[in-house]
Amino acid sequence: MVSYFHASGHLPHTKSAHLYLQSMTTLSSKIPSTEFIRLTEEMYFITIRRTDKFWTGLSSDQVIGPTLMQSMTSVGGITRGRIPTEGMKTQ
Repeated sequence: MVSYFHASGHLPHTKSAHLYLQSMTTLSSKIPSTEFIRLTEEMYFITIRRTDKFWTGLSSDQVIGPTLMQSMTSVGGITRGRIPTEGMKTQ
């Protein structure tokens, strides 16, 4: 993807992807070997599943954002019908 980012002129994305790749190449020395094996070989541990169906795994960023926004804007959430104060943000 780095070459595609660069070719399309998305230089900040290119830089971020390059830094990410550099940090991932040293990941095996930063975390325990059992955790590294789980991340690289066992795909079950890097997805979030809401049901038991086979093709329903989602990456964490696809789940966290919508779930957080739903809880913030639902009845009783911190932004429902009012301007959030500092105390609400802490909640």
